Amino acid sequence: MAQRQYKHKTSSDLEIPDYAIQRIARCMLPMLQQYYESEEGQRELAEWEKRQEQK
Repeated sequence: MAQRQYKHKTSSDLEIPDYAIQRIARCMLPMLQQYYESEEGQRELAEWEKRQEQK
């Protein structure tokens, strides 16, 4: 069965197909993981979580 393709609209009405979003996510994931495993990333994540609890 073929995978259904969706197009996502942006604020500029630009349609972005699923495959493009998935490719970008695959490229960014290792960089994001590395950042959040770093000391700076852990500190920023803790600050963000603290702000979320205050809301």
